Amino acid sequence: MYGGDDLNDIVDNLDPADLEPVEAVAAVDEAPAVPAQDVFMRLKTALTNHFNPRTNIEFQRYIFKHTVQTSDDIDDLYTELKQVAETCNFADPQSEIKSQLISACTLDKVRDKGLSEPDVTLDQLLAYARNLQVSQAHSKHIKQQIVNQTINKVDTGTKQK
Repeated sequence: MYGGDDLNDIVDNLDPADLEPVEAVAAVDEAPAVPAQDVFMRLKTALTNHFNPRTNIEFQRYIFKHTVQTSDDIDDLYTELKQVAETCNFADPQSEIKSQLISACTLDKVRDKGLSEPDVTLDQLLAYARNLQVSQAHSKHIKQQIVNQTINKVDTGTKQK
């Protein structure tokens, strides 16, 4: 297999210890040791580590702390927070997501509930937010229907001359 001169140069500069097979040592009374890891697999791992940059946890936490709700759907915010939290190496990601959801959501009632009930779980807060969104959408629909009925109403009163 040939990867080209550029890849060959990278392989030449890898730490040789990363490419050496590791021999497993078996005890005297045990079965033979497990065969050494395949050199190709070790090379593949070394190249993957070379090409995949390390995640800057502090920068990811900065992004997490500055994530705000940009759509009307609370689940969009939750999904975005969950994805960013995976790269933040938080000790308690659920708690961090809950805190950011409280501060970043656009629904004041959700924020109020999160602040007034510190023992509320993330799942409970999300369920409350979803119910609130549905209620607000239904209320908006009803208000629109009322406005449309008022506008479409024909005045059948007497006409003045």
